[in-house]
Amino acid sequence: MRKSKNLKKQENEKDSEYDKRIGYRIYKVVKFTGGRLTFQHHREARNDKELEKAYPENVVFKVDEKNKEITYGGRGTSGFTEKVFDAMRYNSYNKNEPWPRLRYSADWLDFAVEGKDFDLKMDGTIKWK
Repeated sequence: MRKSKNLKKQENEKDSEYDKRIGYRIYKVVKFTGGRLTFQHHREARNDKELEKAYPENVVFKVDEKNKEITYGGRGTSGFTEKVFDAMRYNSYNKNEPWPRLRYSADWLDFAVEGKDFDLKMDGTIKWK
């Protein structure tokens, strides 16, 4: 795996809205730090300042299992550790856009790698190997 490589997040779902929107789950590697990988959505072009505006630190985006409100905090710029498809549920503040960045440790990785597992064609279609 190398920086700027496209990856498709694999999820355990079939024939769902998420499968119809496969581009929703394509991310590229942008940073390796402290045992964590940071991925950026393949259509994300905003800089950190714009992401800070889109994901204000004090806005609540979900409530955890203990009924505690969870705010965006610095996740907009540093990366979400949420599952990719959870953006459809929790990102209503941003019109359910994909998470702009993901930050995962090796335990969370479950990706197919472009060039090894699939090819991304010029028209946006994916050909699985």
